[in-house]
Amino acid sequence: RVGLNRIFEWYGKDFGDDDEAKVRKIRTWLTGEKAERVDRALEAGVEVYYLEYDWGSDAVQPVRDFDVNMCFKGVSWLRGT
Repeated sequence: RVGLNRIFEWYGKDFGDDDEAKVRKIRTWLTGEKAERVDRALEAGVEVYYLEYDWGSDAVQPVRDFDVNMCFKGVSWLRGT
């Protein structure tokens, strides 16, 4: 099972037509061990569930530096846990 940020559900069509397509899109942003974990999940037949959105993570001040890893905050399958 793969847990995705709820953003991928709300704006799903921006990332793909189905759950597998969304995971494949995420895969294009990854390298190394994270990419390998996603590859294994896709090979095994990925099952997606959506995490509760953390409204506390919304920045009050403008974000100055973009970090793609923040898109995956709370996505445990990328950390190997």
